[in-house]
Parts: sequence; C-alpha cells; structure tokens
Amino acid sequence: MEKKKDLSLKQICSILSLASAAIGIIVCAIIDVAVNSAFTWSLYPIVSIVLACSLALPIIQKGKKGIVPALCVLTVAIIPYLHVLDKIAGTAGVITKVGSAIAGVGLIYIWLMCLIMKRCKNRKCMGFGIAMILAAPLCVLINYSLSLTLTPETAAFDVWNILDIVILVAGGIGLIGFDCILKRTKHNDK
Repeated sequence: MEKKKDLSLKQICSILSLASAAIGIIVCAIIDVAVNSAFTWSLYPIVSIVLACSLALPIIQKGKKGIVPALCVLTVAIIPYLHVLDKIAGTAGVITKVGSAIAGVGLIYIWLMCLIMKRCKNRKCMGFGIAMILAAPLCVLINYSLSLTLTPETAAFDVWNILDIVILVAGGIGLIGFDCILKRTKHNDK
C-alpha cells in the first residue's frame, strides 16, 4: 500500500513541477508579447525551463535512480541548448563555441563524479574529497579553453585561479584525511 502512496506522491510532484514550468513559460510569453509585441527576452527562460524540466523529471520520478537518466539527457541536450541560445542571441556561433568546450569538460567531470560517488557509496567524505581534487584540473581546463576561445591574449591563469586550485586541493586532501580517520575509528571500535 505504501508503494502506491510513493508513486502517487511522485506523480503529484511531477505534475506540480510541469505545471509550475508551464505557468513560468506562459507568464514570460504573455509579458514579453504585451511589452514588446513580439517574443524577445522570453525565449531565454522558455528554452531554459524546457531543459530544466527534462533534467528534473527523471530525478523527481525515480529519486537517486533518476540521476543517470538526467545526466544522459544533459549529455544529449546541452549542445542543442547552446545552439538555440546562440540563434536567439544572434551571436554567430560564439555561445556554441565557448559553451561546447566548457560543457564537454564539465560533462566529463560530472560523469566521473557520478562513478566515483557510486564507488564510494559508504564513504561520502572520500568521494567528495576526490571530487574536490578533480575539480582543480577542471578549473585549469575551463580557464585554458576560455583563454583560447575568447581572447588569446588573455592570461589563462591569475592569482584567483591559483587560489581556487589550492583551496580545492587542500579541501579534498582534508576530506580524504577525515574519511581515513573515520574509517580507522570505525575499524578500532569493532
């Protein structure tokens, strides 16, 4: 009997999410057309709401088991989403070019984190520590790709980027160390 309650709760959450998204789309469209007599700025939130719903619904419906399907949707939809934003903005491919480089690196990182957290299911501090350490090269790759695509004269790194990397690595090492201490104390308690 409780499974039916869970299922209906998930269905209610899905319906409420879709209804909220539809209301957001309709309100944006009405205001934009009323003020500008055309679709101008409202296209940005409309496209973004559609992407957000396609990512959120698998997680709402399946909980933790919906994370992988949501990541699959993100992997498939991110480049078309960037292309649509590019067409709306009329930036002649700049958003797609810059966004694709960052999205590619980001997707690799997100999939790695999904695998790591699955492997470190009972050791969350270890998983988050590894995630923080791997975020350091992610920052380097994103900064490097941005410096290549936007303005080659721009330095790929500055003091703030180095500070970010140091904080990420130090935090990751701290979490891994904390996890090892937790594991040792649990082992000694047995």
